[in-house]
Amino acid sequence: MRATKPRESGRCAQSLTKSALVVVSASGEIQFGPGEQVPGTVYRVVEHLATGGMGTVYDVEDITVGKRYVLKTLHPQLVSRVDLARRMEVEARALATLQHPNIVDVVTAGVTNQEPPTPFYVMERLNGQNLRVVLERKGPLGVAHGCVIAIAVLEALAHAHEHGVIHRDVKPDNIFLHRTATGATVIKLLDFGILRLIDRNASETHGHFLGTPRYASPEQVLGAELGPAADLYSLGLVLYEMLAGRGPFDDIRDVFALGVAHAQRPPPPPSTWGCRVPEALEMLIMRSLSKDPAGRPVDATVFAAALQAMLQEQLNGQAPQALRFDSEQRRSTTPPAASTSAITEPGRPKKLIPALTVAAIALLVLLAVGWFVFRDAPAPSVTPTGTHER
Repeated sequence: MRATKPRESGRCAQSLTKSALVVVSASGEIQFGPGEQVPGTVYRVVEHLATGGMGTVYDVEDITVGKRYVLKTLHPQLVSRVDLARRMEVEARALATLQHPNIVDVVTAGVTNQEPPTPFYVMERLNGQNLRVVLERKGPLGVAHGCVIAIAVLEALAHAHEHGVIHRDVKPDNIFLHRTATGATVIKLLDFGILRLIDRNASETHGHFLGTPRYASPEQVLGAELGPAADLYSLGLVLYEMLAGRGPFDDIRDVFALGVAHAQRPPPPPSTWGCRVPEALEMLIMRSLSKDPAGRPVDATVFAAALQAMLQEQLNGQAPQALRFDSEQRRSTTPPAASTSAITEPGRPKKLIPALTVAAIALLVLLAVGWFVFRDAPAPSVTPTGTHER
């Protein structure tokens, strides 16, 4: 939509109000107006939500059942670009395979029957605020809230990585705190629009930077081959910001210098900015920000399990013990919420945390997150997807 300006402080001066989201496409026109039915579909436009570098997002209604969804189309002027149309098709197909409670659900996909035919896909409609707005309004979230949000995103990433999908644009803007009809809060990972399929031999985007510079991994900045560890670096930056109220390199205004910092400059610990972070958690965050992908947690499942262990001990009033994240550590095949997390300290036996206890604690904290976020929130916004910074 528009490039994010470097922040003066720990908060980003970016709003998700309707006036900020409604922008016209590069051609100066919105393709479908309110009340217009998308050609060849059962979806009638309620309103235009956002326009990004590749596509346009609409709030729509299925006229057959009266249910609301979010529909994303490729810009008309880009339909002739086979590579971009292919990217959107890959995004829709990949999202359709990712059935996970913390990933936005894709309902259907296709092309319109107008000339030229325009690719589109339809997603569930979310209500609430994205994490960027929450951080703007609330400031630092604290250890418990930050860990619960990060765990949910990591569980979504673990599912995506297991299905061969790398997100490549994990940032607060793409993490949505969805308020369900029952009042529960569910964390949703949005916008896989610049995803990359793992082990895909031919990629239209290989060697080109795609993503958001402020949340880009060193390998992303350098144009190197990406793996799941790139998403863990970005999530580490998000967790850092949730605790410190700012990122490690927010003082850098030049985009090129920002890329150099991600590639070469050691980040200051979150506690540098005056926030209280348990030592073991700070060490884990710093490890996730390793310049070498091999130095980060071995995968999203291991990262989530570590945060769950720390969260439980934080809520028990105990100091988290040191955890191991050796690259040789065996990958867990069980989702973190349904497994036990091992805490290892040199010279002491392993301490096992019952999964149900961890899950119950996480649920209680998530309920607290919902109350904390929505108690004085403005009117909820609809899913804001399809906007990328280049």
